[in-house]
Amino acid sequence: MVNKNWIFILPVLVVIADRLSKLAVLNNISAGAKLTIVPGLLYFTNINNTGTVFGLFSGMNLLFVLVNIFVLALVAVYFYKTKEQTIKVLLALVFGAAIGNLIDRIVYGHVVDFIRLSFYPPVFNVADSVLTVCIVWFAVYLLVNENKNKKKIKKK
Repeated sequence: MVNKNWIFILPVLVVIADRLSKLAVLNNISAGAKLTIVPGLLYFTNINNTGTVFGLFSGMNLLFVLVNIFVLALVAVYFYKTKEQTIKVLLALVFGAAIGNLIDRIVYGHVVDFIRLSFYPPVFNVADSVLTVCIVWFAVYLLVNENKNKKKIKKK
């Protein structure tokens, strides 16, 4: 019999991965410096982001702390209301990612971004990566389920 509480480990794992990676960057890469990981493709840097993606809305950290807390509350409510296991997994991962960036905003007054791809302009972090994967996963999930529902309707 599988323990249903395993899903609560997901946000903890995301927070741990996010925090450890950011602490490694903060302790080993000077602000603005660049460490080449894969030449011409992947670099680690140390960027303080007080805004959102692409640095939009810089300097509005308090607003983003409040928005983040609100989003966490919505995610928690929806997590407990939904019966769909896939959605629960996605929400658990999103919760962990949101906590990771919220910790930064509260502790440092900004989000620590460090992953830089040569073909993708914004610098991001592990939490941002988890959020992006979850958004894509959710979109695919919706498309697949919509197609399944259409097929069920046609059969009736």
